[in-house]
Amino acid sequence: MAFTLPRFTWGWAATASTNRLDFKDNNITFAATLTNGEYLPAEFASEVQRAMRLANTDNQANTCTYSFTTRKFTLTGTSIFQLLLGTGANAASDCNGLLGFAASDETGATTYTSDDAVGSGSSTAFTWAPVDPIAITTPVSAAADGTTATLLGRVPVVSVNRADGGRREYIYYSTDKMYSFQIRYVSTGAEQTSAESLMDWLERGRRFNLQPDATSTNALRLVVADPSAMQRSGFTWFTRAEIDYPEIVCVQSLARV
Repeated sequence: MAFTLPRFTWGWAATASTNRLDFKDNNITFAATLTNGEYLPAEFASEVQRAMRLANTDNQANTCTYSFTTRKFTLTGTSIFQLLLGTGANAASDCNGLLGFAASDETGATTYTSDDAVGSGSSTAFTWAPVDPIAITTPVSAAADGTTATLLGRVPVVSVNRADGGRREYIYYSTDKMYSFQIRYVSTGAEQTSAESLMDWLERGRRFNLQPDATSTNALRLVVADPSAMQRSGFTWFTRAEIDYPEIVCVQSLARV
C-alpha cells in the first residue's frame, strides 16, 4: 500500500479573548457568547450556531457549518444579516480568527464563508498537511493504491462481577479504535513549527482531527491515549535539519456504554 499524506486539524479553543460574536439581523444588534472550551471544527460550528440562536431568539434558522473539503466555515441566515467582526462592541474578543475571517465587517449577504481556509491567513486555528509521506500506516490487510485500508479493528471490553447469590453483572466499557502515527524527518522552518504546535496541543490532552488521506472529507476524531507521554521530558525541540518525534498513540471513541 502506498503512503498517504495526512492532514491534522486542531486549535479551536474558545477563551475570554475569543468567545464573542457580534452580528446584526433585521437592524438589531446581537452579541453571541460561546461557551469556553476546546472544540473540534464541526463542534465549533455547532457552538457558534447555538450561541447565535440563543442571542437572537426571534431567528432560530441561523446556521454555521464546517467543510473538510474547503476547510472553511459558512454562516447562513434567512435574510441579509451582518457579521460585525470589525466594528462590533466585542470585536476585541470575537471569534473571527477561529472562524477564518479577517477582522472586518461582513455585510450585504445572507451567507458568509471564511476568508481563508482555517490554518492560514487570518485564522488562529491550525491545519497541517505535511509535505513528506511521514504517516506510517499498518493496515490489517493490504489494499490497492488509492483505496482506503482498514487500520485496526474494534475490540469490545467487558468485565463480569458475580455476587454470592450467583447473579452476574456485566459491565461494558467504551469501544475504541487505537491509531498510532509517527512524525519523521521534519525539516526546520514551517514544518517544524507546525509539528511543535501540534505537540503543544496534544500534551494538554486536547482532541484533534486527523484525515489519514488529506484528500478525503472523512476525519478521525482523536485524543492522545496517554497525554503524560507527550510531556516535554519525552521529546525535545530540535534545531537540526531533520527531526524524529516519538510514536504517538491515539484513541478514537466509537461508543460508550
